[in-house]
Amino acid sequence: MSARLRTVDDGQIVFGAVIEIEAANIRPRRLEQVTTGSLSGLAGDSRAWQRMSELAARYAATDLPILVLGERGVGKMSVIDAVFGGPRGDGVAVVDAAMETTDGAASWLATVRCHLQGPGVLVIRHIETLSDRAALGLGGILDARTASSDGRVVGTWTIGGDPRPAVRALIERLAVARVEVPPLRQRREDLPALLDSLWRRRADGRPSPRWNQDVMHALARYDWPGNVRELDGTVRRIAACMTGPEVHLTDLPDEIRRQPLRAGLSRLEQLEAAAIRDALEAHDGNKHRAAHELGISRSTLYRKLEALAPGLV
Repeated sequence: MSARLRTVDDGQIVFGAVIEIEAANIRPRRLEQVTTGSLSGLAGDSRAWQRMSELAARYAATDLPILVLGERGVGKMSVIDAVFGGPRGDGVAVVDAAMETTDGAASWLATVRCHLQGPGVLVIRHIETLSDRAALGLGGILDARTASSDGRVVGTWTIGGDPRPAVRALIERLAVARVEVPPLRQRREDLPALLDSLWRRRADGRPSPRWNQDVMHALARYDWPGNVRELDGTVRRIAACMTGPEVHLTDLPDEIRRQPLRAGLSRLEQLEAAAIRDALEAHDGNKHRAAHELGISRSTLYRKLEALAPGLV
């Protein structure tokens, strides 16, 4: 919106003001692929995911520039694909800012300028990788665009570190509409839907396996520093290596299966926890058989797990 302020006075004393507010010309868009509360083709119904989806859908129906941000691997481009129909969708072009280092700032900026001359959506990925020169140049290109231009700009920013001032200014210019994609650790309840979706994408038509309870507990406890991209890699590995209809703890990568032990354990406690973990792995997570091998009751095993390695409970 635009606002104008005019004071009211008698020539000497200001005793009032008139403020005129005018709505900007925001043209609604038809987005058949976006439904309120969800994004087409993306798995997840957690509260964090739904809030993000609703915000993205609202912003997509305007002509505002959009900044989609989040940690590495959260699926920023997947969100953009769902909103605008993907890089192969009609009128959507994608330019990777990481290519500026190889193409040179002048050539890269010329590519951006070319895409912005017509209508459609230009997605600029990885804007945090731009040099100061390219960031300043891109800011100038965006400032020089006319109000009648139909071109739409969407940028992605991978959070991490403090951007340089020129890049920070560019991020702020694009963040008129800001959509933050939540990390996987904030939407753990979406794991079953994500596993099903990723399996169908990676398993060449094979039916979905059974994910036993111990496996799901291990997946839910893991922090997923690589987010959905890391989960996708885990599913691909399992799909390539598993032989039966059920996924067991031994099918998971070591960093997921071997959850950290409780801090401050003595050397003897660490050895005991390692023995318990080895017994569980040997019996595919079956706590009854692991307890029998260790010569203790199952209730004692659970108690020791709680005390020594809660990540394995």
